[in-house]
Amino acid sequence: MAIDDITTAPDSGPQTASGIESAPEDPGEDVVARLQALHGRRLVLTEERVTVDGDDGGWGGWSVAFLPQIAAVRVSPGRKERSSLVWGVLGVFAAIGVWMVASNDAVSTIGGIVVGAISLALLAEFFFKPPDLNMQIVLGTETIDVDIKRSQADEARQFANLILETRRSALAAPRSANGAGPVIQAPRFPLP
Repeated sequence: MAIDDITTAPDSGPQTASGIESAPEDPGEDVVARLQALHGRRLVLTEERVTVDGDDGGWGGWSVAFLPQIAAVRVSPGRKERSSLVWGVLGVFAAIGVWMVASNDAVSTIGGIVVGAISLALLAEFFFKPPDLNMQIVLGTETIDVDIKRSQADEARQFANLILETRRSALAAPRSANGAGPVIQAPRFPLP
């Protein structure tokens, strides 16, 4: 899937789009944008990196990708959850079983119709509901995968474009005197 560039004015401050909230500055780095994902995950884009973290009730992991290491960002449809298909097929067999085994005609007819209707609803959900989105941040041979709601498709694409735009501006930062790489301003600590 091709990702279009977002044009930003220099020194325009944090970008705000619907679904992407602009955040106040953190003590160490300026936060460019945040995006809430599925399963309690949250993406935070700063001027130096992208972090993926979870809240206490959801996913408890943490991932970080430094902007110069990011090779690509993909937003694509995710995999369909097959549980509705499995339960729908099992329900069809259960409806036939209830209809065939029940001794009372009313129970067999009503039970078969109810279980069959639930099974058909599960099968319809599997075949007609589109899958959620998957955002992949590619770091060479490694990827960071994050699932995002289908309704946040525009926000996910805008966030991916912001990652790439912030990466471009970070790589265009001033170079050191020998031209070897970007000037890194790290705090200096005294030696013990």
